[in-house]
Amino acid sequence: MEFHIVIYYDEETKLYWGKVLELEGVYSQGESIESLLKNIREAIELHLETLSEEDFTEIENIVKVCKVEVEIPKNIKDLKAVRLSSP
Repeated sequence: MEFHIVIYYDEETKLYWGKVLELEGVYSQGESIESLLKNIREAIELHLETLSEEDFTEIENIVKVCKVEVEIPKNIKDLKAVRLSSP
């Protein structure tokens, strides 16, 4: 079974972290992408052990994970800038 992992880098902790798109709540981290992938495989395996038959059916029914690009409205960018600069 294949899963899609979104990988981020945290400047503050200097760690890579990732989440599994198909499995809600499955996250892990590592000092390198390789260690993150090793750790997230273990997290996936542990999570799969807890799933019911119904949960597996839902995962198997996923047809495709797609990337969609949208333009962020200017006012949303402005709100984010205000929030970041607030004390």
